[in-house]
Amino acid sequence: MASVSIDTPLNGVEAEEKVNQSYGSCGDDAEEDALAEELGIRPYSSIVAFAMCLNCIIGTGCFGLPYAIKEAGLLLTPILLVLGGVLALISMNFTLEALARADAYYQVKNAGRNAGAPQYRIGYRKFDFSRIAELFSGPHGRTFCQVVIVIYGFGTLWGFASMFSSSAASLILSYGFNETCNAYAEDPGVGCNAAYFISLAVFSVVVVAMVLRDVSKQAFVQKILTMYRILAITVMLVTMATKVALNATLVHKRAANIGYARWSMFSKGFGPSILAINCHYNMPDALQPLQASEKPNARVITFAAIIVSISLYLALGVLGAVAFDDVNPLISLNWGAFTGCGASGWDTCSGGDGDGHPSVSLYGMVVQIIIQLFPMLNVISAYPLIGVSMGDNVAMSVPATAVPSWARYLAPEEQGCGGNDTTRNQAADASADVNVTVGARIGARLLCAVPPLLLAACFRQLDLILSIAGIVGFLLSLTVPCFLQIISILQCETEWGTDILTPFSSRCLTSQGVLVTLLVVSIIVTLVAGLMLL
Repeated sequence: MASVSIDTPLNGVEAEEKVNQSYGSCGDDAEEDALAEELGIRPYSSIVAFAMCLNCIIGTGCFGLPYAIKEAGLLLTPILLVLGGVLALISMNFTLEALARADAYYQVKNAGRNAGAPQYRIGYRKFDFSRIAELFSGPHGRTFCQVVIVIYGFGTLWGFASMFSSSAASLILSYGFNETCNAYAEDPGVGCNAAYFISLAVFSVVVVAMVLRDVSKQAFVQKILTMYRILAITVMLVTMATKVALNATLVHKRAANIGYARWSMFSKGFGPSILAINCHYNMPDALQPLQASEKPNARVITFAAIIVSISLYLALGVLGAVAFDDVNPLISLNWGAFTGCGASGWDTCSGGDGDGHPSVSLYGMVVQIIIQLFPMLNVISAYPLIGVSMGDNVAMSVPATAVPSWARYLAPEEQGCGGNDTTRNQAADASADVNVTVGARIGARLLCAVPPLLLAACFRQLDLILSIAGIVGFLLSLTVPCFLQIISILQCETEWGTDILTPFSSRCLTSQGVLVTLLVVSIIVTLVAGLMLL
């Protein structure tokens, strides 16, 4: 391959307008509409796409941030979160560019569209990270992406399962038996353990069924859960802010106890901060059903979701760290002490139940239920999104002979799972994709979704799970998009010369110096954080 410069070939406002006009001219044509129908995709609006992106971002990470701030410091962890947010925006841009180049490259290599300039756009064909890597760099690139995605995904889904089960167990014991339950305690008790395992079993049935369905089929559920997310986070922020505002000495006391920067705990703050904003590998699934005419809005949609999430995270993390003397690794469990009495809502209510248990007002009970249901419903919506992304990335490496023939009937209506020639021939080397059948894709999703459920039954140390997943997630959120950006530019320059600018390109971010620097820095930071965790 000839040496290339990796420089943006077009400069100025005119160039940007030219590319955007070109995108618009082909963004909502009959061919794309026919493709959506063939793949069984139900297109949705930018609002729904924003909800999907928000659901992908706000996962387990937000519940571990107050504990991460308590461990690493009141300044260090928020700084890491903000820096991580800036890098997340940059790597999101890389992701969108790689998706647009993959579609254009596919058109030439597989659809026979050779005439004219390349049409860089995000269409209805789905290009997972592994598929993009194979498209531009062959099986070695695909394997690299798959390994990172699987390690990160297992850690994240493991945390999801543990989080749901511990929250459900707390609610069951609290409202069913008037007892407290902290599944992360050294000795939770027989009843608490039983409730944990029962909750895990119910959760497993629900999320495995959802993992078998494509993302576009989950649009209504995801919209409802997004509204609940906003409600629950608002209630959390208001109740914590009220407690802090009415206790003049609380902030000073907690700041003195926590400190502002504990560098020895760097990995404790780094992991959850990065995990909280890692969503990039979900974007092929979240953006695929976006209406063709609204695909040019992809950057606005994804950037808005990241910025909103970071803003909420900062408020939730800092308030959670200073509002409680004993910050739980799963912050929602701290609302078990919310009574709804007194000016702050955290005071002791008069009276009791006669057995030594404090009474709770109706208002306090409603708030408790809203907050403690939050992680449960949150992970129910996020688990399938990540499970689908993981499974579809891994499916390319699942041999058809390794999947029983009956597996395809687990979700026979899911045409978008790879049940037609279009979805089986999206890579440059068609032979690498012949095994991506419905059975292989469903089998891969199950292989990715079930093991974390089993791990959650054996190991519950949530803070360690989130730290490990976050460190690997840094590779996935920055290193992999940098890698995809570089290889997509190299391959497209080989194919079309200097015509590599997409509707999402930035002259600064497409420069060789920026790409190489970010790639090296991401690898070094990941290694340092990993070593400090050991």
